[in-house]
Amino acid sequence: VIFGDPGENSCIIRATIESGGLLTESTRVPRKTGDGTVQPGGWRRTALWVLLALVVLVTAGVFSNSWRNGSEGDPALDTDGETEASLNWASRYQWLLDPVAERFPPADEALELPGFRLAGVHYWQGNWNFNFWTNFKVNRVDDDLRQISEHGFNTILVTLPWGYFQPVAFPPTYHEPAFDKLALLAEAAARHHLYVILRVGTPEEVPEGIQGRPWIAPFLLLDDQELQAYADLFRETAQRV
Repeated sequence: VIFGDPGENSCIIRATIESGGLLTESTRVPRKTGDGTVQPGGWRRTALWVLLALVVLVTAGVFSNSWRNGSEGDPALDTDGETEASLNWASRYQWLLDPVAERFPPADEALELPGFRLAGVHYWQGNWNFNFWTNFKVNRVDDDLRQISEHGFNTILVTLPWGYFQPVAFPPTYHEPAFDKLALLAEAAARHHLYVILRVGTPEEVPEGIQGRPWIAPFLLLDDQELQAYADLFRETAQRV
């Protein structure tokens, strides 16, 4: 029995009767083109295209409804720009237009201001966190921080690798050049009215005496001596900063 146009991709069902039962077997018949070459059947491909078209239509309908529903009352999509909602939405970013001195009050005052937000970015001078301090370039700090401030940020985030600032854990020994660089960066940030968030003790480097290797200090929270050395880094940093 032939289903479909014999000139198109067809499917032939061969049926045989054996012992009173009907056994069926289906095969796809390749279509011959005008030049006699055989072209593989494509009924599965056709079905796939139909299914894909249905998916596209359904998806387009969903997004269309979502856009229409979401645009109602959405200040970001409000075209007249005069509604109360749109004005409130715009006022959230008014602080970007304020003078620098008002945008960056002292940290202890800023945290109490209504609506104040930290807008921060990690500062690595185009390096990675694990090689930032070893490749630290003093001559580009001011220009970098000026650009960060001009782009609307008010904060930089800096990682302090454990093993770089505290090379030896027992007794805790500190790398003075590392703290000199940190002090220089903090002073430059103050000149550009930027707050500084310190991520103290990141594990890119592990001090001598600590079990583990870079990025991994598996016994830090289980070994009291290691934990005390780690805590000492926080105390030292707080005192110096």
